Amino acid sequence: MTKINYLKYSGIGVLILLFNWNLMAQCVAEFSYTTTGELITVIDESGDSTANRTWSVNGELIASTEPIVDLTLNDFGFHTICLSITDSQGCAAAHCNEEIFHGDEASICDYTDCVYPGDADGDGKANVYDLLNIGLGFGETGPAREDYGTNWGAAYSPNWYQETINGLDYKHLDCNGDGYINELDLEGIEVNYTPSESIIGVTETGAPEIWLEFTQDTIYLNDDSPSFFAVEAKLMIAHPSHPIEDLKGFSLVMDYPEDVVQEGSPEFDYHDNSFFGNTNQIIWMPQDRPTEGKFDLGFAKKWGNATGNGEIGTLQIIIVSDLIGRSETYTPIKISLKNIKAINESGAIKALDIPVDAEMTVVNNFNTTATNEQFVSDKVSVYPNPATDALTIDLGDLTGERVEIYNTVGQQLMVQEIQGQKVTLAIQNLEKGVHLVKAWTNEGVAIKKVLVD
Repeated sequence: MTKINYLKYSGIGVLILLFNWNLMAQCVAEFSYTTTGELITVIDESGDSTANRTWSVNGELIASTEPIVDLTLNDFGFHTICLSITDSQGCAAAHCNEEIFHGDEASICDYTDCVYPGDADGDGKANVYDLLNIGLGFGETGPAREDYGTNWGAAYSPNWYQETINGLDYKHLDCNGDGYINELDLEGIEVNYTPSESIIGVTETGAPEIWLEFTQDTIYLNDDSPSFFAVEAKLMIAHPSHPIEDLKGFSLVMDYPEDVVQEGSPEFDYHDNSFFGNTNQIIWMPQDRPTEGKFDLGFAKKWGNATGNGEIGTLQIIIVSDLIGRSETYTPIKISLKNIKAINESGAIKALDIPVDAEMTVVNNFNTTATNEQFVSDKVSVYPNPATDALTIDLGDLTGERVEIYNTVGQQLMVQEIQGQKVTLAIQNLEKGVHLVKAWTNEGVAIKKVLVD
């Protein structure tokens, strides 16, 4: 073995030399290394003892051409060591290792961006928003972590030299550190789950819409009502006339009233015939936070993107019985979509319209059993939809009190008393977009959604 000093050489000459090596015949340059204190020993593993070899450290040639060389590195951190060989047939090859560390292993994260298992977006937390990046890198491979696993903590991982649009190396997407980006990486998120409220999303009026809609808008309670009952709300994206394009994935939070929802009851069923793809084509994750009244959801395509519109799936919650006997005649149940982030196939954020809250009404102490079986929404018609200049609300055989129109952020835009069973409103001054129509009747509140075009 030979202990060496460094000799500098021209960077241009090296580029030309490497270029020529790449054009020549098939030989392989390989080396291994060991570290003992400040000493790094490099060992030529190319298999041709007669080949001419040169070593370099951080772009500087060293004096020795021996197959085994001891290097003393003065600077702590990562170093690039290269081996170049030329055999007797004129075949040339080169190999570089850019991540040879010199220093205290406990301080390695001071010199590189270490990985936190489950944090695939680099914000220091693991949650459904990290799933988006796993979708971006799905199927890619790279060097595994030496201590691969999902235990939370800073862990060194070799760079993959592939990056997200935000410059994050793909090693962070490999949440379990096994060298593959796939479904197994969701475990890193699940075991280290920490919510994040500082989400960067984009809302834009006129962009494709995302919303929840209850499958029933009114529930009637009386003394004979069961101790609990389930309600469902569909998660929808875009309309046929305005589909969403190039959708790679999206994550969001459903904010529900935890005081009337049975703890642990929220569940989400993915719609396998969704335009977004069947369950074999996506990765997705639900996460309930019952003490906060929040239900997190994340979805991402494994391959490619999606264009279309329609139902993504159904949220089911169980309403507890203490609504029975309350003094309020009407109890609204509202679920809001918050912290929405959608990305396209390149990882860029996609804009979505401001979401409309899903709202239904629980009517307490209702005494007419016959009408309990038919929801108010079944009796009330709102047309045309879409509407341009005028909107008609037809109550059928119900007696009306008033009609209210709200925009997507909950601002009341119009109020009109109802005399009779039908009223027509002039809406030419309303902004284009989705609006909520609430019709208050003697049998409850009907909530309809209408598009002003």
